Amino acid sequence: LPHYDFYLEKGISESTLKDFHCGLAMSNMMYQRLVFPIFRSDGKIHGFSGRKVIDNDKPKWLHCGRSSERFYPYYSVESTRKAILNSESVHIVESIGDCLSLYENGVKNVLISFGLNISPKFIAKLSGLPIKKIFVSMNNDFSSERNRGFEGAIKSIFKLRSCASSMMIV
Repeated sequence: LPHYDFYLEKGISESTLKDFHCGLAMSNMMYQRLVFPIFRSDGKIHGFSGRKVIDNDKPKWLHCGRSSERFYPYYSVESTRKAILNSESVHIVESIGDCLSLYENGVKNVLISFGLNISPKFIAKLSGLPIKKIFVSMNNDFSSERNRGFEGAIKSIFKLRSCASSMMIV
């Protein structure tokens, strides 16, 4: 269902949420989650990610399908694909929420790593694009005992650097 209150309250517009083809699940394992379909290059659905919209004991996010094989939202949101190709650059973030925030603020050339580890398949797909500049933006966990976001960003930069020597990685 097109019930977007959760993200509307966080400043994400209805037009952004429609671009991402998300909706509220009313049954099954994604019940009461805002669900984002993950498309493959052939236009078929590869999986789903669902964000809980009510407070309860469930995990915040549930993912169906292999997250390591996702290249999201490149095949799901046409304006993202166009922005990446036109700018020859990409911002890599951890989560759909981070992506929505950037997209809402005009940064549409965004891809999601679904965590702090960029998969080899993700890097392979990225290497096949005419990208000149990559921005790695993981959540800064500076108030924690261990800053996992910073560590993940550094590891990602080294992984990307070893595979994409002609790209500028920031």
